[in-house]
Formats: sequence, C-alpha cells, structure tokens
Amino acid sequence: MKRILLFLALFAFITPLKAQLAENSWSFGFGGSYPRLMNHSLNKASDTNYGGFFHLQRNTSENVAFRIQPGYSHMEADATPLTTKLDLIALNLDFLYYLAPCDPVSPYFTFGAGGFMAMLTDHFDTTLDDQVISGQLNMGLGADIKLGIDWSMFIEFNYHSTFTDELDGVSGSGLGGIFTDRYETYLDAKIGWNYYYDKGTLSRKCALPGGISELVLPEPEKVDYDKIEELIKSNIPRVITREVVVEKEPEKPAPRAIKKSWVLEGVNFRSGSANLTNESYPILYDAVEVLKSNPAAKVEIQGHTDSSGGAAFNLTLSERRAQAVRDFLVANGISASRLFVKGYGESQPMADNYTSAGMAMNRRIEFKVIE
Repeated sequence: MKRILLFLALFAFITPLKAQLAENSWSFGFGGSYPRLMNHSLNKASDTNYGGFFHLQRNTSENVAFRIQPGYSHMEADATPLTTKLDLIALNLDFLYYLAPCDPVSPYFTFGAGGFMAMLTDHFDTTLDDQVISGQLNMGLGADIKLGIDWSMFIEFNYHSTFTDELDGVSGSGLGGIFTDRYETYLDAKIGWNYYYDKGTLSRKCALPGGISELVLPEPEKVDYDKIEELIKSNIPRVITREVVVEKEPEKPAPRAIKKSWVLEGVNFRSGSANLTNESYPILYDAVEVLKSNPAAKVEIQGHTDSSGGAAFNLTLSERRAQAVRDFLVANGISASRLFVKGYGESQPMADNYTSAGMAMNRRIEFKVIE
C-alpha cells in the first residue's frame, strides 16, 4: 500500500498542469489512505493497515475551503500473544487553507474535528467493549496538484488526537495527543482526487499564468477642453465679445484588420514551463483588441517549441502554452467559443535549432484564423 501511495505521489508531482480556478466551487473527492496507530510500548503497530474515504468540498474562495469527509480505516496492533484488529468508521468536518492556489502545486494545511465508531477484534484487554464511540481533533498538511481544468490530485498527512485510550485494545496505553494528556492518537497518509463539478465566477486572481490578476496599463491622458477654451478666449482681441467653441466628438478608431495567421512576437515563456514572462502581456493585450475588433473571427492558438527535450514532452508543453494564452484571452473578454488550442511541439520549426537565436524563434505562439 505504501509503495502504491509513493508511486502515485511521484506521478502527480511530475505531471502538474495549470488549472482554471474559480472564485468559488463545489467538488467531490475520493481516495485511499495508510493509517497507523501511535501506541504505548506494550503494543507494536502493524503494517497491515489500509483505508479509504470520500468527501464533499466547498471552496468559498481561492484560498479557503470546507469539507465533510466520511472514511474507513483498518489498523492492527500487536499485543503478543494477540493482535488487536481495529475497523474504524469516521466522519470529519475540516477547514482547509491553500497557500498558493494559483500555482500548479499548492501546499495547504487543514484542521477540524469529527467522531468515529471503532470495532475491536482479539483485543488483549478482555474487560474492554468490542465497540468504541468517541470523538477526535484533526490537523494536517497536504499538497494539491492540478491535473486539468476540472481535476486535481492531493496528497495529505493527518494527525488525529482521539478522546479514548482503548483503540489498541489495551486500556491506559495511550501516548497522549496535543489536545489531551493520555488519550490515543493515530496518523494517516492519504492520496486522492477532486472533481470540480460546479464552479462560480472565473478567478481574476488566478486567470493569468503565475497568479497575476491584472496588468494595469497607464490610461491615456484626457483632453481638458475647458482649459483649451480658456486659453483661446484669453488671446482673442477685445472687440470680439463672444466666441463659440464647438467641441467635436473624437472619431472612433477604425476596426483593426486581422491577418489569416500571425506570430505573436514577444510572447515568451519561462524555460520548460507554461508560465508567461512579463513582457508578453502588452502583446497579448494588443491581440485582445484585434479580436474584439473582429468579433466574428475564430482563431486556432498554435503552440510551438524548440527541439530541446523529448518530442512527447515538447508536444504536451506546446499545448499547455497555447492553453495559457487562451486562458488570458478568455479572462480579458474574448469568448471561449472563438478560441481553439493546438500544440505542435517541435514539428514545425521556423529556424534551425542549432543556435540560441533559432531556438528562440521556434518557441512561439501563432494565431490562425479558421473562420
């Protein structure tokens, strides 16, 4: 069980993707766990432990979430000559706080409380009941890994401080938890998945790669027509008693012409990632204006890479970069139905890949009008 959890954890950390977060959302989660009793020296915790859980989670903002989580755990403790077997069914209500919600991998901490019912078999202390009902306090650390727009994987380590000393089948053998002086505790390691089935408004905080919520450009200076009129009147000969200044409405700019295809020169990414560099944003804002001037145009956003790295990695990376540009355009008012994403990897170079200048030209985003 521990090897499976380790493999899935490593797989999650090498395949993170940018998620499209919302300001609030609902998600359903499920997964497996490895629980372990923390006992007195009379008992030795066994490795024959396993568990599972599911939960309903409400994210009230990008950083804050609440979840209700039923779960099952099977734990064993060796109290020679008997081995206490423990089946525990718990219901927990937890608070979660995400430290970096806009990043592909976000650490978080959690704390909460719950209750449980434990069924004991072959316990050493025969004076104990076979069934224990009690409460517990929970605290833990975890990491949330984005797998796509609607999915994420999480890895979590929890510490549970109970209000009973009978979980291992021996009365009075508890080590004592953080919140109590003698009751028993147990740990668990969890790995699970979240599916976001209902989302609110698209997050402005996380709309742009890197968590930049908005790039503020200086507004053009406003023309002070009152001041101009005052200057004109002050220089008119006194014989003229009245002058009427007619203000003309500024002419609306002509619609921006759109090409059949063009390269977004200056739109760059950090090496090996889909995070846009700061100098990319003015170019993308200009692309937004072009698309707004041509509301009927539909565009394929094409991602390209140089030849460094494997072909499969480059194909995935090029699609992620094109998706990052699409997320930017959608966040700034372009309808998602007009935008299509396609990654070409290293298959369509503009220049050779033997010089740094040529490789830089090949790492590009192209727009192709398809209607």
